[in-house]
Amino acid sequence: MKKYLFISIFILVSFGSASFYQSKKNHTLNFTGKSFSYFENGNIQSERNYLNGKLHGKYVFFNQNGTVKKVYNYNMGVFEN
Repeated sequence: MKKYLFISIFILVSFGSASFYQSKKNHTLNFTGKSFSYFENGNIQSERNYLNGKLHGKYVFFNQNGTVKKVYNYNMGVFEN
């Protein structure tokens, strides 16, 4: 009896964690907002804008001293420059 109880609980936990992973994955695919990356010295390395999970707007790269290095433009994931 304990064996069947353990197997039942294992199956329920497995399906529950799979559905959680799927919902989390879909949520990040539809991200809207800004995303940043940083150099080891703490200065910003890049700034990206997303709309519904696609690059949209300016994608800015910075030098380690904080000055703008390059700017690219995207429209719903399509490169425009």
